[in-house]
Amino acid sequence: MEFSFERVFVPSLIVDHTELVLRQAGQCGEEGFVVWAGSIAEGNAYICSLVIPKLELGKYDGEVSAETTAHLLEALDERDLVPLLQIHSHPRAAFLSPIDAIRPLVAVPGFMSIVLPHFGFIDLAEVANWSAHRFLGAGGWHELSEGELAHQFIIDDSIIRVD
Repeated sequence: MEFSFERVFVPSLIVDHTELVLRQAGQCGEEGFVVWAGSIAEGNAYICSLVIPKLELGKYDGEVSAETTAHLLEALDERDLVPLLQIHSHPRAAFLSPIDAIRPLVAVPGFMSIVLPHFGFIDLAEVANWSAHRFLGAGGWHELSEGELAHQFIIDDSIIRVD
């Protein structure tokens, strides 16, 4: 199994709610964690759902337990959705830590991990602020360049005002 997609379309309301979740955790000095789920069609990924799994909090980070992961995958399967990427925050710099690299929520090639700095107190809609990584398999990751980020992620307006 492999997730293969060229571009990722994300509704702006998903971005806004993700900011809220990460910042709420950050207010408590904790890393936040969410999953963006959706579908893949014609070579593109379409995000439609924000999943907020329960975290087992450690001294420095949070971890999604195997049991919670199983429940998350079941909930998505019931909705014919797949987990396309995980997003979590770090207190300062955004990078894929050695711990992050060895334990993605989904170890399927193509799955993505996005890390955000400053507990998510950034403009999440500005993809240049992201540290994004594509899982290659066997513990290998590819970090997306700023150009790849700009090409791959499209934030779509969820609310359109028309006069």
